[in-house]
Amino acid sequence: EISASQDRLTDLLQRIYADRVELREIVRLIMSSVGRGGQGDVGQRIRDEILVLQ
Repeated sequence: EISASQDRLTDLLQRIYADRVELREIVRLIMSSVGRGGQGDVGQRIRDEILVLQ
């Protein structure tokens, strides 16, 4: 599911941000474009937004 994948991505980015000081700026930029992830209707909302863009 999209929201679960987004959660995994943000968790990975969080670990990189904490461990790799030299990558913090790029990780901040990536995180600002990804969103925070979540459970429940978040996945449906993401799909709806993708359809609007299409």
